[in-house]
Amino acid sequence: MTDKTQKTGLTVDDYAEWIITIFVLAVMVSAFVTALDWPQYAAIFPLMISGFGSALLCLKLVQMVLVSARAGHVAGAEPANSADRPVADDEPAEKGMDSVFATSPRVVWLETLLSVTIFFALLTVAGIEATIFVFCLVYLTLVARKSILFSLIYAVLLVGVVYLMFVVLLTLPLPKGLLFS
Repeated sequence: MTDKTQKTGLTVDDYAEWIITIFVLAVMVSAFVTALDWPQYAAIFPLMISGFGSALLCLKLVQMVLVSARAGHVAGAEPANSADRPVADDEPAEKGMDSVFATSPRVVWLETLLSVTIFFALLTVAGIEATIFVFCLVYLTLVARKSILFSLIYAVLLVGVVYLMFVVLLTLPLPKGLLFS
């Protein structure tokens, strides 16, 4: 999918990045404008999300324009010495998400599927706070190899932020699960 076009020298991915960024920005801006007409308390969360998304997408567009001005075309360019850089053993030779999906071993797919299944099962049984806590703790200690103290602090802070955002600021109840209902 990264073949260069004859006339412009741009790749299909370059065009896709511009089109998707502009389209999603239009959706976010229209969501923001629509939420302006809503009652104040109903509009808080949609305004925050669409405003933040619009701001990030504007930054992305600025970055794309700066890169294109510097590189002489519309999309991000590879560094000049990237062809000289050796490819790591665990790094796929072909860049992009397609190669990641195509080269991932079956074990990785099964682990991912199992973890998503366990997440939703635990969410149903124990609720969102316990699920976030357990998954942060397990992921950070086993996969990211962080210390148990770091993992505990991170998990507690994340549960606190989620509780603060939804229960305190937005006055929305969090899913409690079957055990705590």
